[in-house]
Amino acid sequence: MKRLFASVLAGSVFFGAAASAADIRIDGVPLVTDTEPVIVSDRVLMPMRAVFEALSAEVDWIGSEQIISAAAGSRLILFKIGSSRLIVQDAGSGSLEITELDAAPALINDRTMIPVRAAAEALGAYVDWDPETETVIIETDRTAATN
Repeated sequence: MKRLFASVLAGSVFFGAAASAADIRIDGVPLVTDTEPVIVSDRVLMPMRAVFEALSAEVDWIGSEQIISAAAGSRLILFKIGSSRLIVQDAGSGSLEITELDAAPALINDRTMIPVRAAAEALGAYVDWDPETETVIIETDRTAATN
């Protein structure tokens, strides 16, 4: 019991006010995962594999470096646990972008959690937030998102 209490307390201190997010929808379809998304520093974090695979990206975890990579089309996206930098390389255009994140990827309850907006936008999706329902809305077709 002491160990459970210590784990909960440590998690509360480390992540501050982390709360469950209500819903994530991709192209109108709810994204169902075995781990609830959480809100950390006003950003929704969710399991890396769920968001990347739902957006048709191939996912890899380099455990020794704690690096998350996702490849889709000509894009390679890299996150590192605890780092506030997101790297996006586009082999098609030869571009390399480094973006500062508001919330770094984190290991929460043995799950690799990433900022959903940054991940989806790095793959070219449009992301919106409905504060009333606490829903992240992701559209993979930008024209559908603006209609």
